[in-house]
Amino acid sequence: MSIGTQPLKIAIFSQSAGSPSHGMVFRNYAWAREWVKQGHQVTIIAGQFVHTRSTNPKAKNRITQEDIHGVHYIWLWGNRYTQASVLGRVLSMALYMAQCLFLKLPLEKNYDLVIASSPHPFVIFPAHQLAKKCKAKLIYDVRDLWPLTLLHLGNTTKANPLIRLMDWAERYACRHADLVTAVPSNCKDYLVTQGLSPDRFMAVANGLVIEEHEQVQTLPNTHRALFDRLKQENAFIIGYAGALGTANAMHILIEALPYTAEIIHTVIVGHGAYRDQLIERAKQLQVDHRVHILEPVLRDHVQSFLHHCDVAYLGLKSSPLYAMGASLTKLNDYLLAAKPVIYAGEDPLNPVEQSGCGLLCRAENSKDVAGAIERLQQMPVEERQAMGQKGHDWLMANQLVSDQVKRIIKTVFKQ
Repeated sequence: MSIGTQPLKIAIFSQSAGSPSHGMVFRNYAWAREWVKQGHQVTIIAGQFVHTRSTNPKAKNRITQEDIHGVHYIWLWGNRYTQASVLGRVLSMALYMAQCLFLKLPLEKNYDLVIASSPHPFVIFPAHQLAKKCKAKLIYDVRDLWPLTLLHLGNTTKANPLIRLMDWAERYACRHADLVTAVPSNCKDYLVTQGLSPDRFMAVANGLVIEEHEQVQTLPNTHRALFDRLKQENAFIIGYAGALGTANAMHILIEALPYTAEIIHTVIVGHGAYRDQLIERAKQLQVDHRVHILEPVLRDHVQSFLHHCDVAYLGLKSSPLYAMGASLTKLNDYLLAAKPVIYAGEDPLNPVEQSGCGLLCRAENSKDVAGAIERLQQMPVEERQAMGQKGHDWLMANQLVSDQVKRIIKTVFKQ
């Protein structure tokens, strides 16, 4: 197929796809929105209920359709479940897959490109089915390496039938996709062992859509009041905006505080299963007066939140999984805000290392984190600002979604 400047019809199968009005996951929407702006037509087939969104769309029927900023969404009915319910999540995947494979969906007959977007790899089956029907190119987009993520972070064994099914689906995707795009930038060798031809791999980190950050909203009054008080006390503020789950290892930041001066405070906005445990840990260490966990803010508020922070923090669990790379959307927010970053993770060639915008620490090492906090606190303001600016400049040069999606089209159609 010769594409040139011809508009494309693109379909994306992603159960957890979100939007600015619904919340995470943003990657599928970001790609789709940029392709629409470039003149292409994009449809996202998503599940109506997933636990990662802040707001789920209302299901009018088994199939609900909606246009969001030019992107056509097909929402498929799903069961409601809690984040902790393994059975509920498995049932949700099964229902989504059954509808994708067996319902007559309101899809076009002539797509040029079909994308299957993980985390779970089963989306490859309806995507491949549609791609064959339309004689379209097929992309398998790896956001998380499942089943590896469950094996390393989820206390699951290879004997689990679901793990075996995921492994089979991942191998199927690697064999049949025309291109595999992956957030973990160093996972190529692993995917080759799963059947991928090396020339069909492309690392595509979670990128930035500039327009989504142009409208910066003022923080809620409670959040502003806290920052005003801390600034009056001349506090040095370590900020974190994001989820509070096991993969984020936020207890390490709490455990670092006793090794730092009383002037050091951390302000956290986010929610997750470990929120109450973090509060309890701060009390145990007698640093709860220096740990402030506020209600989550909207995406439009994040830059305003970071403006009030002196340094931004990001941590990961210590796991062999991250040797394959990590790309966290919150890090893009930090770099956009031109904040110096303390990065307690061990993924090679991460943006903090590449740009020089902060200090690196060993994962899950509170004394390392404490040392980095002290170094940055004692650093002249101008030096910290210069460090943060390096991150901002690197982000603009390397992580724009508008550039990423053009490169994907050129690669998959071999232009």
